[in-house]
Amino acid sequence: MFWYSSLLQTLIKCKRDFDAIDVLEEMILCGIFPDTRTFSGLMYHFASQGDIKTVQKLLAGVEPDAYMYKVLIQVYCKCESAAPA
Repeated sequence: MFWYSSLLQTLIKCKRDFDAIDVLEEMILCGIFPDTRTFSGLMYHFASQGDIKTVQKLLAGVEPDAYMYKVLIQVYCKCESAAPA
């Protein structure tokens, strides 16, 4: 789990967004489900890029907690999408 999370962070930092999504899908297929922090980080990154579709796709597979809701509200407001926030 730690290795995958580190790999996802590195891919995002290197602007390899599609590779990060591929790794995330591979993780889930292998039965390794990322923690809330990892999902929140990915959602924040994609929302910062203006990719709300990917944020919504990531959110579909997760049971959000208070921290994730906070991150989502921040990124939606940052992207000037007040209605979803």
